[in-house]
Amino acid sequence: ICYSAASGAMKDEVPLLSRYVAEALGTLVLVFMLGCSAHTESVAVSLSVGSVLTALIYGLCPVSGGHFNPAVTLSLYLADRTKISLCNAFGYMVSQAVGGLLGAYIYFHAIGRTLLLRPIGLYSDNQVAAVEVIYSTALCYVFLNVALCGVPGSSPHYGFAIGASVTAAAIAVGPVSGCSLNPAVASGSLFIAWGLHGSVVVDHAVLYLSTPFLGSLLALILFFLAGGGAVLEVAAEGGHRGYEPMLRPLAAEDSSLVKGQLEARLRAATASMPPATAYGAAAESSHAKAQMNSLRVLKHAPVMLSSHVLDHDLFFACRWRVRTPERRGDPVPLCDIDLSCAKFNKAGEHMGGVYFAQAKDSENGIYHSGDEIIGEGMKTDDNELILFELSKIKSSVFALIFIVGIYDEGQKFGDVSELCARLVDSSMGNQEICRYEKKDFLPQANSLVAAMLYREGGTWVFKAVDESFALPPHSSYRKLLPEMGELCRKAQLPRAAQQPASPMGSL
Repeated sequence: ICYSAASGAMKDEVPLLSRYVAEALGTLVLVFMLGCSAHTESVAVSLSVGSVLTALIYGLCPVSGGHFNPAVTLSLYLADRTKISLCNAFGYMVSQAVGGLLGAYIYFHAIGRTLLLRPIGLYSDNQVAAVEVIYSTALCYVFLNVALCGVPGSSPHYGFAIGASVTAAAIAVGPVSGCSLNPAVASGSLFIAWGLHGSVVVDHAVLYLSTPFLGSLLALILFFLAGGGAVLEVAAEGGHRGYEPMLRPLAAEDSSLVKGQLEARLRAATASMPPATAYGAAAESSHAKAQMNSLRVLKHAPVMLSSHVLDHDLFFACRWRVRTPERRGDPVPLCDIDLSCAKFNKAGEHMGGVYFAQAKDSENGIYHSGDEIIGEGMKTDDNELILFELSKIKSSVFALIFIVGIYDEGQKFGDVSELCARLVDSSMGNQEICRYEKKDFLPQANSLVAAMLYREGGTWVFKAVDESFALPPHSSYRKLLPEMGELCRKAQLPRAAQQPASPMGSL
């Protein structure tokens, strides 16, 4: 589940042996706890197993990815071989089998009993096979979605999603089949049982060993048919995921016309992208091509836009990457960074704005792509966007100012390693007009006036502002209205008289 932001592959700094040990250890604990829970014959067995799996995923995910199941490893390998190689997949499965064997062995010596996998009560082999396949499919399908769709680990709830899948399965089919869903659990348990009780206890070995793998194959098919696999390569490389929030349901009062406009602009913004099946290297080429004529701007250096882009669909985009944990195994911090756009008139008076909670300004044709909480960031993608067409903005609006802020308490720009703000022409195939990159952050800052667009001489001018502030937690961009108003007034001074803004309370 946890992969590097740069490549989408498992983090290379974790030694291969450590990954194998983590998979073996996780499977060992899972089998041992499963045996102990089953031994109690409590109705809470299902919750116990799901909770243990959730804890193991959170604990060992940064090391190995938290598979603990050969069927899960197989489905991940077949879905995207850039995540794990064939050799490593085989090593994972062997480690899981060893862990399952050791877990069953320790359980036997600690409790004096073995785990017997067989149909329960009057249920037949066919019924057991059916439920094991169905719920193995569900488990692998959930894993593929949290591991491959979007940014793995970006939500703090990914472990609960997988643990809840196992809990639900144990409640539903535990009384039917015992709910194995895991060849490593089955092989270890059956081997110890065979050594103690003979071949009579392994009559159903093929059933319990094969059904999870069949479920993993069905999950792979469903993953692609349901649409997750259709953007698999795009998601792995950064792709166009930054534009997806535009398709989120609009508020009830939004008209179908506005929704249609948003979807049309999304299609225009992504029309030039290569097909998902060939995205890989092509994405790098497309990204480099889009930057070929891009201008990297300096702080407070104004860039006058060409008049031909004024009636084009543009967007101001922001992407960021959080700092890598200092110690291996430490969790990657989450940073809820929000992009906002504030409007001002020539007098420096605030005229409203758009942000994640107020995502549209229909009067001026300005739209916010939607809030995105990102833990690891993306290499070639934008996290949040503001979309607009300059020719549609009312003449009373003198400037658009773009603010990047951290809303939650305890999060600062000290957690961010780099940030890129860029202006892009989506009408020209996502041609990047200019960009500003920042890596030197003031650790205690939580708000950044990133850039501004303002009118000058019949066209618009883009300027990187790059002014940092320390605001109280949960503050909106409105706390900076005086400083931004002053920026607007200074932008109207003769070019030689303009000085860098000195906002009050800046760091």
